Amino acid sequence: MAETEILARLILAASGMHGADPAAVDTMVIDQTLGKAVTDPNSPVHGRDAGDIAAQLTGDTGPERRLDMMLRLGPYGDGFGVRPDGLTLQQLLAHPHGIDLGPLASRLPQPLKTRSGKVELLPQPIVDDLPRLRQAMSERADGLVLVGRRHLRSNNSWMHNVPALTGGTNRCTLHIHPDDAERLGVVDGAPVRVKGAGER
Repeated sequence: MAETEILARLILAASGMHGADPAAVDTMVIDQTLGKAVTDPNSPVHGRDAGDIAAQLTGDTGPERRLDMMLRLGPYGDGFGVRPDGLTLQQLLAHPHGIDLGPLASRLPQPLKTRSGKVELLPQPIVDDLPRLRQAMSERADGLVLVGRRHLRSNNSWMHNVPALTGGTNRCTLHIHPDDAERLGVVDGAPVRVKGAGER
């Protein structure tokens, strides 16, 4: 199953449409994106018919049609005919070694969607959570921090049920600095239990 189909099925399940055709997600995204674009004064397709534009999309699959749409609506795109020399999916496929778009040019602040109209490096939700973080760090008596590992065999756990990848040695392992292990009485190969805050 393609990753795009996996994501589409998750979207359908989360929106109460479990079992529906994953292609419905592609259609929904295209309809919503083009519907918004034709009402945006900054869009190259402003004022045009969204259905007519959708009929011009190319690609053998829904994800390819979405890619064609995003390329053509983007800053280097053809704008669905507005800029005939602009990018399309067909043009990219015709140039498998890439296309030189020239030096980078600033587009700010037009693409920003923040309320402030600025690049928000420290959004308020993170600011609000800093006191909790400081408190948690001050209460950590053992000085240890648990960091999740990324295994090629499980790919962040989403392939952990693939039969070809489930064999071999145990991959649920804990790596700890020898100094910390000695201090805590942990020996190599011994089973350990990792507990979060508030667990017994």
